[in-house]
Amino acid sequence: MSLQQFVADLVHSGPASPAVEFVTSLGRTVAGIFVYFWIASVMPGTPATSLAIVMACFGIGAALGPFLAPLARRFLDARASVLLALYSALALVVVFGCSVLVLPSWPIALCYVVAMRMVMRTRDVLLTTLRQESFRGSRFTTIMSWSFALSSFGALVGSWHGVAFHVPQYPVFGLAMLALALVFTIVVVTSRK
Repeated sequence: MSLQQFVADLVHSGPASPAVEFVTSLGRTVAGIFVYFWIASVMPGTPATSLAIVMACFGIGAALGPFLAPLARRFLDARASVLLALYSALALVVVFGCSVLVLPSWPIALCYVVAMRMVMRTRDVLLTTLRQESFRGSRFTTIMSWSFALSSFGALVGSWHGVAFHVPQYPVFGLAMLALALVFTIVVVTSRK
């Protein structure tokens, strides 16, 4: 593969781009476990029990998400399905972020954990489908490899941001980072034909 083709696939391949995956992963990490720590801290009960409940909700959402992807694909193509998942995630972040500012409620927070993980797992499955439709052979392998690498790097950078900006104490910052990452990804998806 030529360097020009590699860079084009890496950056300019729209929603399937590994560079977009870096941004999304960064936002998801900052607004993921660090916000979950905050949720556990506002719940009644011991910290260990509270965090276990939050992680169980995360697991429920992760288990249900892949079942929504085929449902979305019955009515929409892969790109439109990814876009629907992104809009749904952005709506969840905005609504939950507003509820955190107005009236922090741990039952609402647990519903957010389930719903957000379900939507993001759906997005993950749909994005893999979109990559399979967009790339073949070694290009698909390259895209997937770089996506995994940049997703991991995004998670690492997101972790640094979560600690540096004290997201477990100030969850709105983490939610704002995720909202910005989702807006960026939506812009990329809608700007590519």
